[in-house]
Amino acid sequence: MKEVLFRVLLLLLRKNMVGGSQTEVRLFFLVGADRHLPLLSHFLQHWIGTLGVLPQFVYPDVHTTSVDAEIQVERFATARKIINDAGVPLINTDFWVGHFDSISRKARFDKHLKLAFPELHRHNHSKSKSNVWIALADVDEFPQLEPGESLAARLNQLDKDGFNMFTGANVDRVAADGSLQSTPQSEIPLIQQYPLKCNMTADCERCKSQKVVAYKLLGPHSFYWVGKKGGHHAYKVGGSSILKEITRCPPLEQWIEVWHFKWWGDLQNYLEDRKDNQVKKKIFFNGPFLLYLFYRVMVCTLQLVCLKLSKQIVLTFIV
Repeated sequence: MKEVLFRVLLLLLRKNMVGGSQTEVRLFFLVGADRHLPLLSHFLQHWIGTLGVLPQFVYPDVHTTSVDAEIQVERFATARKIINDAGVPLINTDFWVGHFDSISRKARFDKHLKLAFPELHRHNHSKSKSNVWIALADVDEFPQLEPGESLAARLNQLDKDGFNMFTGANVDRVAADGSLQSTPQSEIPLIQQYPLKCNMTADCERCKSQKVVAYKLLGPHSFYWVGKKGGHHAYKVGGSSILKEITRCPPLEQWIEVWHFKWWGDLQNYLEDRKDNQVKKKIFFNGPFLLYLFYRVMVCTLQLVCLKLSKQIVLTFIV
């Protein structure tokens, strides 16, 4: 009798956790119009065409650092056409001018959240009848699922299994000869242009390769992400590690590959600009920020050193 009651209670709890609403995926992504537009059409085709994210739930964040008005108009027009051709409503897109770094990601993401979920409050998100997952990405990140599998289907299964975070590992893709200078072509699949897998990110940048692909924002066992980087790498809340009771992701052996198409084009100037921007950024210089500033400058410097030895490094770190 006790066993029967326990099974009934377990089923009731299970039903309450999963909820009956259809899983909804909303994608927020970042693209720099100065350098990354060659990836934009590939990115949208992958996330919308392959992963099945609905165009009306895609929210692009497009920026340029150019101070030339004509260049701004030209680059934004190019991005606007690609986004429009993919069926994404232009009202979902935020175009802006200025320098961007990882710290400002949180502010950009918060702005999008307020536009997409005006009713959202921290204390009622878990009581929502909707099952909404947030996918966060840069334009060079391409999660890989099973052929024919949609992202919504995978997240729905994770939800049923009691998980509220979907995780993967970045796998860098580079050209066949190890070159880091080739620019992506729109008419050729990226996998053909960059067939080699390597771990430049982990071995060269000295940073973690894990990637939070999506997390559950609304519905049972969801959580409101308040990390400094807007959940792009969702590991901390308020400066401390997220409790296991709040976030649950699949075990490491079930993590997916996230193909990372970063290492191409004019990386020399791009990384120099990133390094200079870290130094010039006007912000309160407290102790923790100075440490972070030093860290970012060192990372960019390491990237530049690696760039000069690109072919040798790529061939060394091939997976």
